[in-house]
Amino acid sequence: MLNLTREILKRKVYLDYPFESVMGRTVPPTKSRENPKHFIKFYGDEEINVSATHLMMLEVEMCGEEITKEQYEKGKNADA
Repeated sequence: MLNLTREILKRKVYLDYPFESVMGRTVPPTKSRENPKHFIKFYGDEEINVSATHLMMLEVEMCGEEITKEQYEKGKNADA
């Protein structure tokens, strides 16, 4: 299992959570006092910026599977 706590501080992480038909990504901080950025996109929708404590982002981070940047950018259809 991916240890997100450490990984999101070091690199971009892309996740897929088919149970809720949502994907997520995290972007590490660029400055020492900055927090990572979090994004989600439901299948068939555009990406939105969310807080680290957003319920769906927490579910994606706890239950999602890591995917590639290409898979994330391609996305999935809402009826997938």
